[in-house]
Amino acid sequence: MIKTLQSDRGNLGWKTVTDAVHEAGGKIVLQLWHVGRASHSDFQPQGELPVSSSAIAIQGEIHTPQGKKPYETPRALELSEIPGLIHGLDSTVCGGHPARPSSGL
Repeated sequence: MIKTLQSDRGNLGWKTVTDAVHEAGGKIVLQLWHVGRASHSDFQPQGELPVSSSAIAIQGEIHTPQGKKPYETPRALELSEIPGLIHGLDSTVCGGHPARPSSGL
């Protein structure tokens, strides 16, 4: 998740940006990306393995807060977990936060 979209402070910052863009006649689109296997346990709650569509690691290294580390083999996401993942994205990003456009997404 994008941490700045999960806090009131972050949302207020984005509201300032979206308000300025809208005042200038522009539009903003938020594109979400579930990083899946392109993540690392250093970024996950309780240090859990990242989830992906399959348990296949990316070759190479990732920059973590503790320095470069090899990519890990992610845990394959279970079909039963998909609704919870979608709900988490929806409620975190679109759940009535001040930065959300009034016309919806």
